[in-house]
Amino acid sequence: MVFMSKEKKELKRLEEAVRRTPSPNTLSALIKKLIQTGDEQRALQEAEQAKLRFPDSDEIFDLYSRLKKAQVHIQ
Repeated sequence: MVFMSKEKKELKRLEEAVRRTPSPNTLSALIKKLIQTGDEQRALQEAEQAKLRFPDSDEIFDLYSRLKKAQVHIQ
């Protein structure tokens, strides 16, 4: 029997929610969870796609901007 950590279960749940009902809310929740789990690269990829899909979402834009700024500081 394979056990998943609580964070992985939550991540899988959010990924499924995005597949079923993509919205700024579900995507921002997924992006935040990816950041929380340390997967900033994937969070940035998801934010880029979300920004294209929901260009009027302030929350998506804010998450994207923060991730982009963090990426510049790392490089």
